[in-house]
Amino acid sequence: MRKLLKPKWLFLFFWGIVVLASIVILPNITTFVNEQTTMPQNQRTTAKYQQQWGHGLADTRSLTLVFSNPNGKLTKAQHRQITKVLAKLNRKADTYGLVQLRTATGMTNDRQLLRSNDGSTELALAAVQTSRADLPIIANQLNNAIAADGLTTSVTSSDLVYQQHVLRQGRALLVVYLIGTVITLIILGLIFKSLLVPLLNLGCQAVTLITTVSFITNSHLAWHWPLTASALGLAGLVSLLLTPILTWSFMRAYWRSAADETPEAVGLKILTTHYRQWGLTIIPLMLITLIAHWTAFITLASAWTIAVALMITLLAVPTLNDAFVGWLGDSLFWPGTNAWQPRSHNLWGQLSRFSHWQPALGIVASALLIVPGILSANQQFADDNLRPWQQAQLTNAELGQQLVQAHFGTGATGPITITLQGTQNLTNQRALQTIDQLTRQLTAVPNVNRVISVTRPTGQPIASFYVNHQLSAIIIDLAGKQTSVAQLQRTLASDQKKLKQAATSKHTKSVDQLSDRINDLADLNDQLNGQLKTVDKLLTPSTDDEQPTKQADSEQLHRALSKLDRLTSRTTTALDHVVSAQTAVATEAGHVDQHVHRVTQSLKQTTAPFKTLLASLAATHSYLESLADSEVGRSFYLPANAATNQAYQNSLFTNVSSDSNMTQLTVLLKTAPGDQASRQTLRQL
Repeated sequence: MRKLLKPKWLFLFFWGIVVLASIVILPNITTFVNEQTTMPQNQRTTAKYQQQWGHGLADTRSLTLVFSNPNGKLTKAQHRQITKVLAKLNRKADTYGLVQLRTATGMTNDRQLLRSNDGSTELALAAVQTSRADLPIIANQLNNAIAADGLTTSVTSSDLVYQQHVLRQGRALLVVYLIGTVITLIILGLIFKSLLVPLLNLGCQAVTLITTVSFITNSHLAWHWPLTASALGLAGLVSLLLTPILTWSFMRAYWRSAADETPEAVGLKILTTHYRQWGLTIIPLMLITLIAHWTAFITLASAWTIAVALMITLLAVPTLNDAFVGWLGDSLFWPGTNAWQPRSHNLWGQLSRFSHWQPALGIVASALLIVPGILSANQQFADDNLRPWQQAQLTNAELGQQLVQAHFGTGATGPITITLQGTQNLTNQRALQTIDQLTRQLTAVPNVNRVISVTRPTGQPIASFYVNHQLSAIIIDLAGKQTSVAQLQRTLASDQKKLKQAATSKHTKSVDQLSDRINDLADLNDQLNGQLKTVDKLLTPSTDDEQPTKQADSEQLHRALSKLDRLTSRTTTALDHVVSAQTAVATEAGHVDQHVHRVTQSLKQTTAPFKTLLASLAATHSYLESLADSEVGRSFYLPANAATNQAYQNSLFTNVSSDSNMTQLTVLLKTAPGDQASRQTLRQL
């Protein structure tokens, strides 16, 4: 029982239990890596925003369906073919888990967003309810469903391409592991002229790798520490490189130890020295990588995985080597070599001659194993082959991304989404003005192609929703009003003149009537005077030689008097008419004069405000023109008839959450997502 309490057995038992526990709690690595193969972003935040977004899009993933005519513009027949394919796809929505399908023939804004300027490519956006692990399966099914004669079709998304890219990198990483493991085995075997040392080192590598991966994955699941799939592979590579270095250092110290000491004593002495030497180097590295955990850049924040790999490797490899030394003793020298110091318990010393028969042949054999592998890895896993956009053999998703880049802009495949969340409704005037101002500021950032927001649903402003455009309409209407007021002023002046002329003519008519009456009276007066002379002549006897004439005839006199009486009556009547007309003329003249005076005064009072109004309208016109050219003119203002604007209503659906408390701005860059310029622009944004 005491033998089992020795350090060599305790170390073996401890790490055996650790490895078994790590294997038991280790999650499915494929599923775990698939969940981490996402574009650099905070997945938990994205999922949270998606749950709050509404519109039935929670737990969905976006796929882009690409239809392209390689020979030029899409024909009418091809447009009908695409519409027919998408309609068929919509009818089988449940089969593919299709929640939403946005097409170029749907909403007003999508006609501009989903059709290329050259007319050769058309897109459709599908929101499917599936997990990230099943996304490639759904994409393949959709790709088979949308196949059309004469068209290049593809189903793509940044997430899908990134998964394929990481999968290819994972395969490359696995090959690197295998090649590295073989190289370390050969190097250790050549150094120590032993077969057991490389095999024991392989066991140490297995222990550290299993324990490191299990610890990292479970830590991420338990405490949600930042992690990327590349960080997991990097931690494995650190463990792969550090393990043979520690093994070489330990075995080299054991090789140089005195032959008369027991393996257990030598192992504990080397173990103590080992931690003193390597602890001073590895522990500071662990602290540095742990400090990087608090950085905002997720790649640096994932460096805690390197600290875990360093810690577990530093704990496991020296203790396991100590256990192996104490357990195997001189059997580590198998098949034996004269490079080791002679030991009495070396059972395989007689076989050491095999390693010295032909050293040159051993070097050639090692080269034959190493050199072809390095050349193959250099060709198969070159940097160009790891970049999807530079590969000759493209997957369907990568082909779709290239088509989108070629016809919709280089940055269209990797849009940057900025989410804004407020405590109140974001569709009021003030919030919309703030969003539009932010959109303008983002558009002005260098290397930004366009920004899509609720106020600019296609990346371009809706002209009728801006103050300068609205002021232009008001100015045009105001100019029309000015013309109308000026015309009204001229009409009033004309009416005033006509009114005065009309009143004067009426007065003149009355005076003319009076003049006619007076003329009639004068004529009657002349007739009366003539008749009086006639009567007087009849009454006056004629004399001749101063002798009285004979008396006038009585009948002739009677007729003359009767006529005189009639003339007198007519004169009296005419005189009465003259008096009446004179009175009417006088009365009419007074009334007309008073009425014309009042109307003239009223028109004068009306004309003066019109002159003031015209001056005010001119000043307002000038002010509005200056206002339209100012910063205020570029402000967003929601008009009263916004409900009738189809582009704005569609924008509310696509760019604002269902509760109107969240909105998103989509930034499209001019350069590819992986370019250095794109990363600089992202930091600036």
